[in-house]
Amino acid sequence: MARSSPLWPATLGAILHYAVAVLAVAAAVVGGLAADRLLQTAPFVSLFLCAILFAAWLGGAGPGLLAAGLSILAFDYYFIPPADSFAVQAIPRLALFALTALFVIWLSVAQRRTEESLRRARDDLQATVRALRRSEAYLAEAQRLSNMGSFARKLGTGEFFWSKETYRIMGFDETVKPTDALILQRIHPDDRKLVRQQLDRAARGD
Repeated sequence: MARSSPLWPATLGAILHYAVAVLAVAAAVVGGLAADRLLQTAPFVSLFLCAILFAAWLGGAGPGLLAAGLSILAFDYYFIPPADSFAVQAIPRLALFALTALFVIWLSVAQRRTEESLRRARDDLQATVRALRRSEAYLAEAQRLSNMGSFARKLGTGEFFWSKETYRIMGFDETVKPTDALILQRIHPDDRKLVRQQLDRAARGD
């Protein structure tokens, strides 16, 4: 049984993007000709730029450049007098159109890359949050099984952070804000002076 090549989906996607570029330009030509004949107006430049923008946004720089090249040829052939022919004298006008098309491609590709970068950053952040939550769950379970808790203190503010197991060991609800006074309540009177000294040293960062 023959195995399909892993490159085939990527190749098929690229072909579809280039096909969409051709179809977008064809739609712009049809729309421009229809508007010119039925409405006596010529929005062909806007239509071509929309086709180029769409192709570049969907497929990237390659399809965008293909759409730009086809648009330049169609612009010259259909909409620059004499019609239905390639006018060499229109090169300055075509060059201006080409520069505008390149700017549109660059803008669309840059926007697409920014969106992809933000999407990857969001996915990485979500994966990191899930990993942290798993780690917290593992740590909480390990502390529960070993009957050991953990705590931390933020220097400068003196704010305490207790784990769930520490709350359980100390006998307080998790809604209670940890303080020096609460800790000292659970210390034997003979040891409170020493613990008080250690807490003060920790608060000073010694």
